[in-house]
Amino acid sequence: MKPFTIILFTFLSVLPLKKQTYFNTTIQNCEATLKVVKDRNAKSVFGDRPTKFDLTLTNTSASRTTFKIYTEKSKESCGKNSYLKSSSKKLQNEDLNVSFVNPTTGKTSQDKSSGLNEFTLNAGESKTFEIFVQAKEDTPYYSWGCIDVKAESASCNSIIATTKLSIYIPDPTEE
Repeated sequence: MKPFTIILFTFLSVLPLKKQTYFNTTIQNCEATLKVVKDRNAKSVFGDRPTKFDLTLTNTSASRTTFKIYTEKSKESCGKNSYLKSSSKKLQNEDLNVSFVNPTTGKTSQDKSSGLNEFTLNAGESKTFEIFVQAKEDTPYYSWGCIDVKAESASCNSIIATTKLSIYIPDPTEE
């Protein structure tokens, strides 16, 4: 009975260490930061001229990682309620045209499945890239559109960094 108790105790005391090591390794390979350069997350877009956002992705994990960058219309309302006369009115999040410029090739794509929005970073490496946002032709003036920019790790198969861009659409005749 004593040898069985000793073996069982040894097995149970080692088990959590293996689990913890595996968990920490997973976390180390799935970390990144995604920031807008100079924290300029809000800009205006005038007429048919796109506005440019410079973003920097930093691989803060312990290993080389391939990232896929993509954008989605934010599910949250955006903008400032102070522009509305009635505070009970909700701001609508307008649809916008978004394009991504690959930092390595310089090619532009609006299609997130094109592969142009993927790049690989070594541990600790950063890459700055551009996203262009343009109002659609029928977008109402004095409105806002917000976009979530997301970085997904190919090895972790999950979103590991995100930031929000807020775009104001003024009347272009009042530039």
